[in-house]
This record gives sequence, C-alpha cells and structure tokens, in this order.
Amino acid sequence: MSSDYCLVNDSHYYIQTAERFKAGLGPTIILESGEIVYNSIWPLGYPSFILIGLYLGLNGIWASKLVNLIVIIWVLYELNKTWADKAPILALSLLAFIKVLAFSWSESLLFAFTLSFTHGIWHAFHNQMNFRLLFWIFITGFGMFFTKYIGGISAGLIFIAALLAYFTNKKT
Repeated sequence: MSSDYCLVNDSHYYIQTAERFKAGLGPTIILESGEIVYNSIWPLGYPSFILIGLYLGLNGIWASKLVNLIVIIWVLYELNKTWADKAPILALSLLAFIKVLAFSWSESLLFAFTLSFTHGIWHAFHNQMNFRLLFWIFITGFGMFFTKYIGGISAGLIFIAALLAYFTNKKT
C-alpha cells in the first residue's frame, strides 16, 4: 500500500463524515477553513458503508479499505453469477481498475452498483420480470445515486437505453 494509504482529499472527507456521524454529530465535515458544515458536497452512500467498518471497530482508513474489499467480492460474485465460463478472464480485467479499487474513493462502490443495476436491467428484458428483480433494480439504481450524484443520471440513462433497445428489437 502506498505511504499515504491511497487517500486523497475526498477520501478524508468521506472518512470524516462517517466518523462524525458515528460520534453523534451527524453527516458533517470540517472544512479547511475550520467551519463545520453539513456534508451536502458528496452523497452519503460511501460514508455509510465506511460507517459499517467503524462499528466493527476499524479505524476510518481500514474501514474504507473494508468497503473496497467488499466491492471486489461483490463484483467477482456478479461476474461469476452472470458469466461463469468467462468469469476468470473478466476478473483479470479488474486489474485495470486496481487504482480505483485501492483508493478510498466512492467510484469503486459506484462501479459495483452500476454492474448490478445493469445486470438487473438485462435480466428484466431477458427473463420474466418479478417483484424481487424490480426491487433489486430499484435498490441498485438508488445505490448509484446514493454513492455519486452522477449515478442517478447514469441509472436513468441506462434504463432509457435498455427500454429503447427492448422496443427497437421487439418482434411483433
């Protein structure tokens, strides 16, 4: 691991949000000016996952690394569940994302939510739609937004593209 624990400015704010929330101070951050403000700059999804590690007794840095480990396991599970015969090769492609998966960034969590959301959309159009699948699509789409604001826009665009593809290719 790098000497800075693969942390950037945003990482410190994510960790600080989780730590202050655990301390009963709500999702607040202390800006460089010393001002305490509600954290409306970054969505609360990634700090919420860090909070789980804090409650397990880890410090903020290691709690954020636990989130990344969970993301890696989640992505490997999704790849194996969807493309079992190609999963090893696809798993090797994750090496291209090693920096994203090492740093305490919300992008890794967004990647996992996006993969699961897209997988759910694919199943919705190729299998029979059911409540469980619809619920999963909603949860992962919400997770995309809750992790990064752009995730909400991405979820909407992926869903619209899937609908267009479905109706364009639908045989009458």
